Amino acid sequence: MENLKAFLADLWDTVYAWILSDGIRLVVGIIAFFICLKIAKGVAKRVRKKMTKKNVERTVVQVTYDVLLVVLRIVAILVFLAIVGINTASVSAAIAAAGLTIGLALQGAFSNLAGGVIILTMGLFRDGDFIESAGVSGTVEAIKMFYTHLVTPDNRTVTVPNGQLANGVIVNYSKKDTRRVDFLFSIAYDADYAKAKEILLDLCNRDARVLPDPAPFVNMSAHGASSIDITVRVWVKSEHYWAVNFAMYEGVKAAFDANGIEIPFPQMDVHLPAPKN
Repeated sequence: MENLKAFLADLWDTVYAWILSDGIRLVVGIIAFFICLKIAKGVAKRVRKKMTKKNVERTVVQVTYDVLLVVLRIVAILVFLAIVGINTASVSAAIAAAGLTIGLALQGAFSNLAGGVIILTMGLFRDGDFIESAGVSGTVEAIKMFYTHLVTPDNRTVTVPNGQLANGVIVNYSKKDTRRVDFLFSIAYDADYAKAKEILLDLCNRDARVLPDPAPFVNMSAHGASSIDITVRVWVKSEHYWAVNFAMYEGVKAAFDANGIEIPFPQMDVHLPAPKN
């Protein structure tokens, strides 16, 4: 019994000495850690709020918020370790070594991460834009840190690595408010060219979606093997591009048929020599 009392007394003395030395630092460290977490969240929210008020792209705002929150949480952990007496230099070295190993294994992922940063900071495209790149085309549904999600015209979702997008050619069809629609129509050599040109100009001017400035362009562009080629160029709002494209082809076919203007097809005249007697 006396031995047990002596053991408990020694244990209490050890615990009490630890509380006076390291225990207080541990409690202070935990309190400081949670205070730092609260401050980190508040700072990140404040930055997000300011960026939102300045009408910064929604994706950029969210990514900035997430990255800032992670960085500030890491700072909170380092503060905790410093208060409780753990050598942060050795911890940082271990983190750096681990980061190097992981980095070598995840070069592709970091390439995509860097591509995401480039896309967001350079404003190459944004949600809702119709783009063509890396062999695919579609409407941008979401820009993530590593991948961009596109929705194709036939409603398929395509996930493209940001590294490929940032390092490749990007055609953004939605960047400008207006686009030019180019057509090439062919008529027979014996057709009335002046009448055909008048019909084409009339179709352009009657379509309210065709912009008056720049004015529609209609002119003969080539003497083909079996036809006269007429180039037509009109400017439209970007959202009207395909509607005007399809409407013009239908209108021209109907108008040419109604006015007896032949749309020729490739043909070859073969002349055979007269038989010899």
